[in-house]
Amino acid sequence: MLFWKRFWRNNKGSTPHTIWQKYIENVSDVEKQLDTYLELMDIEFVDCLQLHESAVSKIPLLELYEEMDRMVEIGKAKSLGISNVS
Repeated sequence: MLFWKRFWRNNKGSTPHTIWQKYIENVSDVEKQLDTYLELMDIEFVDCLQLHESAVSKIPLLELYEEMDRMVEIGKAKSLGISNVS
């Protein structure tokens, strides 16, 4: 998912910005963090909102996935993905 990423961008495209958000502490973090990335990338939605590893979540996986699904419903993501989850 987009919770541990580094972006190098500003309005002029030259100054580095780094965001480190290692854990999803609660359900509201999903939308907050997604909104941060959408703003930084100056886009309205992501093609795929992906959870890369369930270990980044401190909330139950089903609750996390339901919140991710809500991001699709409200148009901030077009699809969902998940990997490294057993």
